[in-house]
Amino acid sequence: MSIDQIRKEFMEKMDRLWTNQFDKAFKKIPKGSSHAYMRYADLLDDFFVYYWTFFYELSKGSTNERLSQVSDKMYKESEKTLEKVWHVTTDAQFDRVAELRRKRKTRKAAVRFLSRFKEAETLLKDSRDIDIMEKRLVKYRKASKLLAEFVKKVAKP
Repeated sequence: MSIDQIRKEFMEKMDRLWTNQFDKAFKKIPKGSSHAYMRYADLLDDFFVYYWTFFYELSKGSTNERLSQVSDKMYKESEKTLEKVWHVTTDAQFDRVAELRRKRKTRKAAVRFLSRFKEAETLLKDSRDIDIMEKRLVKYRKASKLLAEFVKKVAKP
């Protein structure tokens, strides 16, 4: 594979992670979760360091084989970082759910939508036993969607 092909493939994969994963995880963080936003920013820095590492290797004039190895390694590291991002997002969502379940005004509504919370909890527990990263990420996204639905239904004025 040529250097241009390696570069293009790397950028396309990283762009898909950004658009389809990092961005979506960010949008699911509940408003007011300052700790989650700060942690997300730190993890996003890591993602960009992986980008930088690849382009640094490219600028050094590395061989195609070396560049391909760095591309694969940086993409895998980005996936690991993405998993941490989904942890941060779902943790912040669980915190918000717990807050809504404690509040007197939302306690009744929380009970009505408890099945969404329980299903999300099960998805996250199940994700721990999955070896394939993409399948784990699917579970995180589903759990996050359920938690966001719970918050939207229970917290509405």
